[in-house]
Amino acid sequence: MSTKVKFFDQSMVIYRELSSVIGLGLLTSIFCIVFGVLFLKLMPSEILTRLIGVLFVAIGLLILIGLPKYYEKMKNKLGAILFEADVNGIFENSPLNTLKNTYSWDSIEKILITSKYIEKGLDSDGTSYSWNLMLVFLSKKTNDNASLIQRSKKQVSISPRGYDFITIQIPKNSQIDIREKLACLSKNQIEVSVCKRIEFHYGKDIEAITP
Repeated sequence: MSTKVKFFDQSMVIYRELSSVIGLGLLTSIFCIVFGVLFLKLMPSEILTRLIGVLFVAIGLLILIGLPKYYEKMKNKLGAILFEADVNGIFENSPLNTLKNTYSWDSIEKILITSKYIEKGLDSDGTSYSWNLMLVFLSKKTNDNASLIQRSKKQVSISPRGYDFITIQIPKNSQIDIREKLACLSKNQIEVSVCKRIEFHYGKDIEAITP
């Protein structure tokens, strides 16, 4: 889903339109229900397969039931907010706005905004590609005592050289405007850079940045 950005005097917001989020939620719920039903019908009648089928159906139904409530909650808002920034720091929301992670400017090391992001795993086949991303690097003290579950909930990743970071999808062709706004809001406390490409290679501990 595409994202949009809106700038205000003392803040900025990156969001997705509500219709897109509702549409994706509906498609996801239908997929889960259909997959679960087909799994129950086509797979051998064993306890494990039944549990898997029932689990997918249950997930699909929960999403479907929750969509009207979510729409009612969000219909008068700008959209599904993914990221906010103001003079105090940044705020990252989970996809359905169920969890909000807050970081002060003091807890951020730097922000890199890139047109292309490449991530290579420990083996040569594990390569993924993303476009138009913002990587927010957090200070090492921010998540010192966080467990793997807490990191997962906060969607915090670890770079090949051991730095914590979060990723935010940004609108295409908005890199310069976002950089200028973030630099202004942070009062130039942190480095905010735009680059063409970032490549993380976990098998070789490489963090390559192409300006």
